[in-house]
Amino acid sequence: MDRPRILIVGAGATGLAAAWALDAAGVADWTLVDCERPLSDGRASAVDRAGFLYDPAARPFYRDDATFAAILDAVLGCEHVEHTLARRDARDLERCEGCGAVPGSRYWFPRSGGTGAFLRGVRARLSANRVERHARLVGVDLAHRALVFSDGEVLQFDVLVSTLPLPRLVALLPQMTEVACIAARLRCDAAHVVSVGIEGAPPQDLRDRAFAALSNDRGGFDALTFLSHLSPANVPSPGRQWSVLVESRETLRATSSVVGRGETRSMVQQTVDRLVEADVIPAESAIVNLRHDRIALGAPLDDPGGAVAEILTRLDAHGIVSRGRLGSWNAALIDPDLLFLEGFEAAEEACALAGTDLASARAAPPPWGESRDVAWRGFEW
Repeated sequence: MDRPRILIVGAGATGLAAAWALDAAGVADWTLVDCERPLSDGRASAVDRAGFLYDPAARPFYRDDATFAAILDAVLGCEHVEHTLARRDARDLERCEGCGAVPGSRYWFPRSGGTGAFLRGVRARLSANRVERHARLVGVDLAHRALVFSDGEVLQFDVLVSTLPLPRLVALLPQMTEVACIAARLRCDAAHVVSVGIEGAPPQDLRDRAFAALSNDRGGFDALTFLSHLSPANVPSPGRQWSVLVESRETLRATSSVVGRGETRSMVQQTVDRLVEADVIPAESAIVNLRHDRIALGAPLDDPGGAVAEILTRLDAHGIVSRGRLGSWNAALIDPDLLFLEGFEAAEEACALAGTDLASARAAPPPWGESRDVAWRGFEW
């Protein structure tokens, strides 16, 4: 081959951003691979049959970075709702996530379809023949630099950009036993996500809120996202219905997928009861839509003893770049702009490992149409 082949695994925000950067820079030989779920689904972001949006990844789309702002313009255009981050919203985001949010900041949110709509829009603008769907990934063969899939297919690479959760990536590398021992020290929170659709109007003091915090019995806070306030199209009957998404957490070892699962019905009922007790949902309100999911690897916790840095360094020596919130085990990577910046960084590092100069590769824009050229002009390396 003329250039080393760069494979990107995972079509979430970080993987798509890495692909976008390589595509925009005119890098000739890259492929985006996704497995097990629809491409760019934004962690199951979807509108259900009743017309309610379910979007666990719903976050503000900030425009502070010029590159990300250009991509927003290219993908969403006028199909967005613009907001100003309220002081109370900023305070509660800080409480729930420990990440600073600036009151008064302007942010966007897709008019319909939520986070997944934006990610699907990014996917649609990539070179189509470089995005592939494969069976479940079951191994990474370092000796032959290849991905191995459950149907027996083998896909070779020179450089791998992984956005998989770091413990899962390590589990796919049985040859690196010393890395597995280091990864065993990682801890994370599982996330329970309950989405509630309600008839009527929200309480008066919540009508201008997009985000809030709900105290829990562990001395912390659960995150509330008022999806219907981010965009009226997120409910089937705007003005007559509203919706709130609640994310609560349970602590477990990163390698576990079953600890504390509990019964869905009990979790949903407890969440609704707490919302009523806190006067988030008026007691007389009719609940018309419910959904619950448990995400085993919901949020990474503190890195014990520099384990993550050691793992990433060892992976780098084998031509593997691990990025993303779970791929680099960084709890601060929540908002879409930060996840995209991770993808840009991953693309740059992958090109360096592959011996390709990303800056010189972008000397001439790729043969895109008008909408892609808008995004091209926004790139800054």
